[in-house]
Amino acid sequence: MRRRINSALAAVVAAALLLTLSGCSLARTDEAASGGEDRLIGAFLTADYLDLFDFESYFNDHANQLLGDGDVVIDDTSGYQNRIYARRVETLRTDPEYGDSWTDVEFVFDLEGYGVFAPTYSSGNTTVVGSFSDGEGLDEVYFDYAETGVQIEATLYIPTRGEVPLTAEELDDEQLESNTWYINPVYQTAAGEVYLTGGQGIGFSGAMMGTMTQTLTETHAVTDENGETREQTCSVTIHITGVHAPASVEIQEMSDERGLLRSETYAPDSVPEDIVPGAETDYLVVLTRAEDGAVTREIYDREAEGFRTLAAGQEVCPVLWHGIDWPE
Repeated sequence: MRRRINSALAAVVAAALLLTLSGCSLARTDEAASGGEDRLIGAFLTADYLDLFDFESYFNDHANQLLGDGDVVIDDTSGYQNRIYARRVETLRTDPEYGDSWTDVEFVFDLEGYGVFAPTYSSGNTTVVGSFSDGEGLDEVYFDYAETGVQIEATLYIPTRGEVPLTAEELDDEQLESNTWYINPVYQTAAGEVYLTGGQGIGFSGAMMGTMTQTLTETHAVTDENGETREQTCSVTIHITGVHAPASVEIQEMSDERGLLRSETYAPDSVPEDIVPGAETDYLVVLTRAEDGAVTREIYDREAEGFRTLAAGQEVCPVLWHGIDWPE
């Protein structure tokens, strides 16, 4: 992409390009070093914008243009986009019953956020296509593998701030505050390294309800062991959903004949990991009361293996899973 700016702005641009980057360890993009085409394999969600443009290198390479007279033409800047690489972490596991051992492989970004991606890696003599989803903030995580590629989908729940007003004039300062999440693409090199680049944000007011969606899609050519080339597509769909921040969770044990048998109310973060109903319980009713007074009601019969609740959070409502141990 080429952009043209007036020389009157050149000094301002030059000053901006001299800003110092800090925080994460970065590496400059170099397509030749990857040994082949890098592939989109997922996304990493952050609440903060990742400014990964290498201002200093760009300024050093274009100082004459930026500081000279006349118009300045800014060519394609993709070669100046930095990367944040994930660490490959290997953990040896052993089956306590049979004694079999294997190595678990993880790719870890040293960033605050939530990742969902599908890297290909070697574990022993086996090539594995992994399904990584880290952090309790993501729900409804979905991986679909086919010869034509992979589809990835996930949902992040964020708390609304108060009741949604009928008109814009009724919004208070907290509700007007923007809550933005950035969808940063995750790639894998031909050498197996996993990295991310800066992505676009989804922004909305704190009073939002409903869902906003962003999809990343990339198609690349793959040559198989027989020398045949075909196209594969990676599609990553991220949903950001506004929900009522939970204040309490009540679990009611119900009988078809006698109605309510017993109930227990918990703080959102204190619901037991495993629920053991009484022998006479036919079904459970889970009531979630929000901070703004809204109530949701869900019913689980003896066919249900468990249920999920949302914990309270300032930026994200983490998803918690609870198993149901029904008596015989």
